[in-house]
Amino acid sequence: MRRLTLDASALIVRLLREPRAEAVEALAGSGTTLAAPDLLILESANAIWKAARRADLGEAECDELLAEVMSFDVDLHPSAPLAPAALRLAREIGETVYDCLYLVLAIDEDAPLLTADRRLVDKARATGLGEHVVWIGETG
Repeated sequence: MRRLTLDASALIVRLLREPRAEAVEALAGSGTTLAAPDLLILESANAIWKAARRADLGEAECDELLAEVMSFDVDLHPSAPLAPAALRLAREIGETVYDCLYLVLAIDEDAPLLTADRRLVDKARATGLGEHVVWIGETG
């Protein structure tokens, strides 16, 4: 069974049916075990809020999207124990601690990070961590 770490950028692409949603579904679908730091819920909720402001999503639609996030089949890991390593990695590669939480979990769990964040993928690859990231734009 394939294992992946899922970040909020990839999950939101899938939920909002943005371009490359099919790639996320293909990779994160059945037969794949998904992991994420519990930050995934908060980042996804914030992304839903931003989408609501841009696209005038109604309250009911926002609530439905968040319910889908919260029921998504992903093993959530507490963020706090990952924070020290995420801070060190953030200083090393110049990315946010938030993004590095996902990358640290991907490394720890030997489950590459599936992301829509091309900049994070480029930074990871430039610093020797390319094997730990999968960009949704390279999936097909």
